[in-house]
Amino acid sequence: MALRDSKILLFQVKPCHTTIHVTMKSTPHSAFFNLPAKYYKVMTKERWSQRRWIAGLWLTALLWLLNAQGSALAQQNGDPSAFLGSDGLYNFSSNGTLQDEYGNSYGGDFYQGVSSNNSGNQSLIDGGGNLWGITYYDDGQGYGVQPHFSETGVTYNPNNTPQFSSPPYVAVTTDYRSFVGLPPGVTVDSNYTLGSLFDGSNYYYPAYSFTNPNSGTVVSVFLNLPTDDVFVIDASPYYLFNGSGLSLDQSSGTWPSSNNLFPAPPPNPVYTLVAGDASAVSYTLGVVNVSSGAGWYTEELDYFDPSGNYDLTIHRYFNNRSYSGDVSGTADGWENYSGTFDPINVVFSNISNPDIQISSSTLNNGGNLRQGPIAISWDGTLVLYQSSDGSGNDYYQDGTGNVNVTINGGSSTSGYNGLRNSSISGTFNSSTSTFSVVNPLTHIRDLNFFAFGTDGNPIGLPPGLILIFGSQGPGAAVIVSNSDPQIGGLFIMNPNFTYQRRDGSWVTKYSLSQSEAEGYNRTVLSGWDLIIADATGLFNSPPYITNDTSNQDQVINAVSGWPLSNAFPPQIYVNGAAYQINWLTDSMSSSITSPFLGTASGGVDYYGPGSTSPIMLTWTWNRGFVSWNLMFTAGPLVNISFPFDGVNTFSNVPFGWAISVNPPPAGPSQGRPASVNWNGTLLTYNGTASVLDSGDVYQATASNGNITQLIIGYGGSVGIYEGRPGVAVPFMGYTGGTYNSISGTFDFGTQNIGTITALNTNNLILSTSSNIGSLDVPGNSISLGTWIDSGNESEAGFVLSFSPPPASSQPALLQFGSMLAQSNWIWSRSTSDGSTSQQAAMTLDQTNRLLLYNPANQTTPAVTIDPVNGVSSVVPVRVLPAGDINMGTFQSGPQPGQ
Repeated sequence: MALRDSKILLFQVKPCHTTIHVTMKSTPHSAFFNLPAKYYKVMTKERWSQRRWIAGLWLTALLWLLNAQGSALAQQNGDPSAFLGSDGLYNFSSNGTLQDEYGNSYGGDFYQGVSSNNSGNQSLIDGGGNLWGITYYDDGQGYGVQPHFSETGVTYNPNNTPQFSSPPYVAVTTDYRSFVGLPPGVTVDSNYTLGSLFDGSNYYYPAYSFTNPNSGTVVSVFLNLPTDDVFVIDASPYYLFNGSGLSLDQSSGTWPSSNNLFPAPPPNPVYTLVAGDASAVSYTLGVVNVSSGAGWYTEELDYFDPSGNYDLTIHRYFNNRSYSGDVSGTADGWENYSGTFDPINVVFSNISNPDIQISSSTLNNGGNLRQGPIAISWDGTLVLYQSSDGSGNDYYQDGTGNVNVTINGGSSTSGYNGLRNSSISGTFNSSTSTFSVVNPLTHIRDLNFFAFGTDGNPIGLPPGLILIFGSQGPGAAVIVSNSDPQIGGLFIMNPNFTYQRRDGSWVTKYSLSQSEAEGYNRTVLSGWDLIIADATGLFNSPPYITNDTSNQDQVINAVSGWPLSNAFPPQIYVNGAAYQINWLTDSMSSSITSPFLGTASGGVDYYGPGSTSPIMLTWTWNRGFVSWNLMFTAGPLVNISFPFDGVNTFSNVPFGWAISVNPPPAGPSQGRPASVNWNGTLLTYNGTASVLDSGDVYQATASNGNITQLIIGYGGSVGIYEGRPGVAVPFMGYTGGTYNSISGTFDFGTQNIGTITALNTNNLILSTSSNIGSLDVPGNSISLGTWIDSGNESEAGFVLSFSPPPASSQPALLQFGSMLAQSNWIWSRSTSDGSTSQQAAMTLDQTNRLLLYNPANQTTPAVTIDPVNGVSSVVPVRVLPAGDINMGTFQSGPQPGQ
């Protein structure tokens, strides 16, 4: 029998043992796992001659191996082809028997590590299913490097689930992309390390995970999921686990699509058509909101119309393998509807509004187009569009069937109101959607006959005050007041229009400029107080402030009860601290039945930062007079009432307190400095103090508690005050000063206040002001003059600076510096006392020459001291005797007698 090409026979003879171990090596793997070449050797000639009897045994072994070679590469006892161990993946290498140096034989299936961190490791699963680790080392007994077997305590049984007795050991497929012998789960081949699986109720984490040595991807499995579980993994789509196992391939970086949670995708677009409309409206899928749990999954699909309004919503439900859905929305701006949606067949049914069709396909109305409005109001009765015929006639009817209107050909209008036994006739203007109709008997124009737009609002009504209620009855009257009945500013008003909207709400609308039968106009201006009657005639609403309704409506929506009053400021500032309104504390009571009968009162609390003691703003309505008061519930101002004008001003506020509806100003008034330096003390702007003192206050607080304030009044007056608050005479200082916002200078007349420097927001000096007496300038430099450099920047012209001595043995520096390279320093004096005419005495020019002038000759210097060319003089220079030797008398100029 010839050896197969894929196998060679190897054996090793150990001289210290009487047994011979023969095994087989396959190509490319071996039971010896790539041991050094010295362990794969044939017997030497010397050993053969000494032990000839081994040849017989060798031949016997050879025959046995040839008979066994057919199964030498197959796992025995159902062992895995590969498995995940504690240090990585192992792949089957071969089977056979290996002997350690003590003569102990270990047989079974051998595995080679194939992961990056275990490529040099080997393992054995023996015939009893025990897992052994194999290491090779020299134990110093004289046999060199030999195999050593260590028991792991882990067993393998192909009939168990899982097959290995303890994790992380688990069988895997030979392509390293899945697991073997585990209960059904979700296996993912991903290009990153997964986080968690979430099914809406619980988080699951990978039970087993490894890196594929061939592709570098991460293979993970999630176990113990309930059947029919809907889940998401990190940022994946939603998937359904049906209990039989699920594999997801994300190795390319893209998650696969959902595995048929819904057999059909959501419809997109969706069309709605209202009876009589010229065309359908197309809705596009926008936002998808998802929720899920064990066995259930819900999608909320929000669709938007061409204007971007989200007016259609579809729900798709999956619940334990059953499917359902619904649809709801608003068509034409106010036609509400709901119905059923079949997510399997993508069909809409059971639409609640018979005037509306909805479909995933284009809709048409069969050519019967509505030319009139979508609805009409006639004396408060809502008359709805019903149908159109082929002749262009539109038909309308109320809910009782007693009110009918026909618009013929989009213009001629007629109708009969059986509720009032009255008729109308006239025209409809399709361009403006307005009616002009009259009672045929009286020939009086009916103003309470008007059209509704698709937004649900009337068309063509004048602007005014709109009150919206959930039923008919409230809002039948309002009382308005300007808090001064002496000038006729208190009266009751009735609505100009009362009508019902398609959504079921009722509206009363007031034109706040009304002509009365008595011949005078009642005009309500912006900022007046207003209270509203309920269905019983009791005026029990909170007070509201009227807006300017000359061009637009003011709307008060009381469908869910009286809305919060717009008369209360949203916050009140007390010494700079913001107190926020707490509407939960809003309360009121009323006994008003007419403008002059009964009173009403109420209030609300405001809470400051970290405060448990609120302040209360209360109001009282008494015969048209509305009075407001602020009360403190704790602190030094408790039980003191501060009147409020209802707009922005509190009265009777004591000294040291600032109460306002506006926050303290963040900066000073226009034209005022950002900060001020007074004799070396920097005073910064204080908004709260500015409110207290009605001016721009600049303030500094010393470590001993003393406060220094400079106050520029709103009229420009200036005072400086020093002291400690709380003492008998808190402040002493200077008054009577003024501030010039143009020059930025202060003027205190003859008062010796030292120096005041105005600074801008960048702490640059705007001006320095002083009065008679010593001028003490803070800092070590003074700049003077301005010139514009080549970069169009303003620069100082002259700088006088002082530098103190750096050490006791070194001098101080006093520098006079020009900021221009070419500068002449000129010393001059007035030609006469008080004269502005100057005559030069000395000049230090731009070349560092010192020029001395004759008082009688200002044109040519008499003496020039030039550090480059020497000294020259146009007048005699006399050198007086000096030193130990008399040099005589010398004189420059002409010699005597010449």
